[in-house]
Amino acid sequence: MSDTTVPKDDTNHEQSLLDKIARLEDENASLVQRIKSLSIESRTKAQLIHLMLHSTPFGMCIFDSSGVLLRMNKAAEEIFGVPMNLAIGHHCSEFLHCYQDRQCCVVMAGEEPVDRVETRCVTEECEGKLLLRNAVRTEMDHDILILEAFIDISEIKQAETSHQNAIRTKMEFLAKINHELRTPLNIIQGYSQLIKTDIRESDSELLNTGIDAIETSCNDLIHLVEHILDFSEIDREDIQITIQECDILLLINSLMAEARSLAQYRHNTLVVECPDGIGMLNTDPKRLSQILYNLLNNACKFTKNGQITLKIETKDSGKVKGVIFSVIDTGIGIPQDYLEGIFDDFSQGEDIYTRQYGGAGIGLTIARRLVQLLGGNIEVLSEENQGTVFNVWIPSRPM
Repeated sequence: MSDTTVPKDDTNHEQSLLDKIARLEDENASLVQRIKSLSIESRTKAQLIHLMLHSTPFGMCIFDSSGVLLRMNKAAEEIFGVPMNLAIGHHCSEFLHCYQDRQCCVVMAGEEPVDRVETRCVTEECEGKLLLRNAVRTEMDHDILILEAFIDISEIKQAETSHQNAIRTKMEFLAKINHELRTPLNIIQGYSQLIKTDIRESDSELLNTGIDAIETSCNDLIHLVEHILDFSEIDREDIQITIQECDILLLINSLMAEARSLAQYRHNTLVVECPDGIGMLNTDPKRLSQILYNLLNNACKFTKNGQITLKIETKDSGKVKGVIFSVIDTGIGIPQDYLEGIFDDFSQGEDIYTRQYGGAGIGLTIARRLVQLLGGNIEVLSEENQGTVFNVWIPSRPM
């Protein structure tokens, strides 16, 4: 009888091969499962990207390097007014025309990306639209692609133009109103001064009081007109500042001649505290006078039978030399609730103050903006029923 026993080494080798095959089958099954999972994940992400692209209000297109449209979203379809099926696969010049050839993003997207470029384009379905466009050139699978995003800003630009036209019309109207108001006010003011000179000799307190009231009212109206014009210029950032050397004492003396009538109208005493050697200041004297007049007018308006003090002294801010002008009154003060917004447009505290004391509420707004344009700063300190202090610091030379 022959021996048919399989050698032990061969049996072990066969079992080893079977084990390896089993492991490979397991790894293959695991790999197939992983590929399926990645495929599902990839499809899900593709669907999300597709949904995002077609729900965004921005137009998005993909062109090849020659300008043939490969992809576009619904927003682009609506902006261009061209159906996707008629645009995809065609050169952009077949359905989209820029008013200037060099404005085409396919041409412009070279080494540097196109960033927020405004171009006017036209299609067969729509008139010229103004588009705000971004584009970038990229490489994918060895192909050069131009990715472009854009939005129609035609209505926005039209609204901006209308707004600018409205501002221009408003300024023309204000200039006309300024002329129409100033002419009669100057006449009234001039004749009241002539009458005042004649009646001083009569010692008629009633007549003198009446003429003072007329003159003060005319000054108030003239300054109100100036405030409106200045506020419009500030709002348009078109106000002019002229820096020159000015004598502080001369400026204060000229200002006081006008401010005393404001103080007398409400039976206030006006005091000036200014050292003789205060010297010169390089600033805009017209605007500085306007700032101080606004503050003095405000102090006189909210003070009755009291005292308004204009105090001037040199004061440095760090290494910068300057002069501080303080307007101090003994009036009604400002409630703490209103201090934070006291320089805001049209701010004058509660309506009761507006009704009782009048004013448009823009004097302090103008004062703060002018102080900033002169390189200085302004602060207010106040307690209700205890009076108010406005401190204006102006640098000796523009910074």
